[in-house]
Amino acid sequence: MDACSLRYLLLTAWRLALSSSGQSILLMRVKAILSYDGSFFQGFQKQTTTKNTIMTSLESALRSLHIDSDIVGSGRTDTGVHATGQVIHFDLPDFWNDLKKLRWELNRKLQHIRIKHITPVDETFHARFSAKRRIYRYLFKKTVPSLFEEKHIAHYPAFDPQRLQKVLKAFEGEHDFRYFYKTGSDIHTTEKTIYKAHYRELGNYHTLYFEANGFLRAQVRMMIDAAMRCASGQITLEMVKEQIDVLAAIPPPSHQPRDSTWHVFFIDLYSILLDQNNIFFDTLKSDFSSFFINFRTDIVV
Repeated sequence: MDACSLRYLLLTAWRLALSSSGQSILLMRVKAILSYDGSFFQGFQKQTTTKNTIMTSLESALRSLHIDSDIVGSGRTDTGVHATGQVIHFDLPDFWNDLKKLRWELNRKLQHIRIKHITPVDETFHARFSAKRRIYRYLFKKTVPSLFEEKHIAHYPAFDPQRLQKVLKAFEGEHDFRYFYKTGSDIHTTEKTIYKAHYRELGNYHTLYFEANGFLRAQVRMMIDAAMRCASGQITLEMVKEQIDVLAAIPPPSHQPRDSTWHVFFIDLYSILLDQNNIFFDTLKSDFSSFFINFRTDIVV
């Protein structure tokens, strides 16, 4: 029996003794910031058809450390979507008060998921409802991505940057995105506010940036599809605006390009901004910079 299991058994007996005497057992709520490579998972949320999800992997690792709490994520990412600043919360039993050791133990057990920080928070903190803004970034290149990039960088060889910037600005503001989401999820409104949407060129790389109060299922994928089709001249800016204004839906493309990996690897970096005691989690910036440095030298670390 390892030390962790022995400690668990002893403390369980102590907790039972406390419970039988009528004393309450305190749980500590913690917030964890994590990153993961979404290409190895079938999405973030638990599913009945597969155990290969980020949430299932995290909860399995917690159970192995005798932590029975379910986790709550600030948002759900789809298959193939990566994260640099996903926020979760869960409740710890009283015998887990060494958060540095907990982070080390979890990272030792997890694959393709990295716990970056674990910090105690107030019991009213909620990873989903405390989130104020969410960020998605979509990365692509005009040239064919290298072997090390192909799961993280999309390929789109030709587009008009000025037209792309204009169509992205059309998404900004509060809109009804009923024509920009995939049905099947439980939602109470299709109205969302896009605070920022823009395009940037970073050397040989290109990125689309979306910042909003929230996103519907597959909303970012569908906005990117419309924006890139407009930037390549397949559809007009007016057609995109009509769909944003819920006047008319854009017809699907007549054919799928042979080299269409950009349709698969849509959203590459994901971060959550939270307003918890005026703390701004800018975890995306450093990861984003190191991401480009690594791939500029074709080195994955």
